[in-house]
Amino acid sequence: MSFINNAINAFFNVDVVGIFDQESGDQIFSGAAIVKNEVMRDSKIFEHPLETGAVRADHKITLPNEIRMQIIIAGKKYPEVYKKMVQAFENATMLDIKAKVDFFSNMIIKAMPHSESADMLDAVAMNIHFREVRLVSLTVTEFRANNVGNPVQSSTQPTGEKNPKRSASFLFRRTARRSG
Repeated sequence: MSFINNAINAFFNVDVVGIFDQESGDQIFSGAAIVKNEVMRDSKIFEHPLETGAVRADHKITLPNEIRMQIIIAGKKYPEVYKKMVQAFENATMLDIKAKVDFFSNMIIKAMPHSESADMLDAVAMNIHFREVRLVSLTVTEFRANNVGNPVQSSTQPTGEKNPKRSASFLFRRTARRSG
């Protein structure tokens, strides 16, 4: 038995990390062995330079979670498992991912590059990139012209696009005065 098959069998005995369909709760891609899992929790800090050369940071937002997962699909299972992964990628299927230390919901497959080589004759290695989707609810309200504070700003007439008036440039006026 090859090294890859031994590694895959060891991973299948105990699933520490799992990928689950969010709707059904079923574990999917069961023929894939997760070799490595990199979780990226990131944020963006808004920085502003000051005249003194110092930088002031006054706000931070948390970015969506991202997970990069190295997977090996071995033997006769890889056509079936790969087809399910492509389907989840194309349909943007919402997935839940259980890692060793946390649980991540609303994850979709962002990218799924893979490599095929002679070294891995009976297996396919993949690097799947998951990204969290943050769902928000929107409230739409109607805003009528009579609710505007300044009536001048509440015109309901369709005036269309207006072009600025054409005027001679400063350089043109100055040149015209000298020549005239």
